[in-house]
This record gives sequence, C-alpha cells and structure tokens, in this order.
Amino acid sequence: MMINHFEFRNLWPTPLLKTRVELPHEEISDYVREKFVGFDEYTSYYNEDFNSHIKQMLPHRELMERCMIRGGDLFLKERNYGVPEEKLSYWFSVYNEADDHCLHTHPNTLIAGTYYPYADDMSAPIRFRSPTLVTQMHSEPRIEPDDLYHNHEPHTGDMLFWPSWLEHEVRPQKRVDDGKSRVAISFNFGRC
Repeated sequence: MMINHFEFRNLWPTPLLKTRVELPHEEISDYVREKFVGFDEYTSYYNEDFNSHIKQMLPHRELMERCMIRGGDLFLKERNYGVPEEKLSYWFSVYNEADDHCLHTHPNTLIAGTYYPYADDMSAPIRFRSPTLVTQMHSEPRIEPDDLYHNHEPHTGDMLFWPSWLEHEVRPQKRVDDGKSRVAISFNFGRC
C-alpha cells in the first residue's frame, strides 16, 4: 500500500478585519485622556454613568460611530450574517504603566472590536488566543507559541473587528510618557 495523494488543510480559520479610519485621532485621544484625569480606573466599561458622560461631548462621535457600524456591516456581510437590530455599544480605555486587561470574550454580541485614536510603538499589543488551544492540551507538543497567539501592535487609526467569541487580552502596558498613553475605544456590534 502506498500513499499517492496527500493534502494539508488549515480548518476553521478565524476572521479578523483590520481597517484604517480617517478621523481626527489626536482630538479624540486628547479628549478621552482629559476625561480620565482623576478617574481611578483605566476603563469606563464598569461605570455606565462615566461612560455616558464621556460620550456626551466626544468630538466627532457620529463620524466614529459610522465607521464602527460600516466596518461591522462589512464584517457581517463577509460572514453571511443578516443585519442586526441593535447595533453598537462602546466604552473607553486609557492604558498607563502596568494597566492590562485579562483574557476574555464578549458574550451576547456578534462582533467585538477596538478603535485606537492613539497608539504608538510603546503601546501594549492586543493578543488573540487560538480558539483551538483549549482542546489541544498535550496532543500536539511541538506547537510554537506564535501559532497559539497573535499579537496585533496597534497604531493610531487602526480599527479592528473579530468574532465576539475569540479570546483576547492586553498585556501590561510598559511605562509611557505623559500624553502618550494608549487610548482604545472598544465596542460590541450586533446582538446574538
């Protein structure tokens, strides 16, 4: 018996949509940093009143929301989803030294995403974990760490979209100069 044909396939690829948006990034990031002065947390996610307060006067809010909705619609269209009824919710984060966000998903939504009004070479990356990691255990001992994680080094103007079930985290932020803290506006798009 001989093998006369073989074919390797990578099954179940995970989509990630990276876009670049043209917005007044500096004005948006300066505004968000200013609002966080005196606020004891790095994110507004857990404080609905504070999050609403930031949104009220957010510069170019409607334009930013249109970019998020347009990207979400493109992502869903590419994945053959219908158009969701409830579309968008978002919150703000300012990462200074040692700030991080543990591994998590975004339940009860179709898409998770992040827009970076400010990020540079010193900004902590967002790290995505392979959805196959929990099932691999010890069955494939030669898998390289780079095959299990994908680091996205954010840059000002990046806007990312991914399936809400994809685990991701932000590793601890290294020391940054004042006015250069990593600013992220994270969002959920569509309801399950």
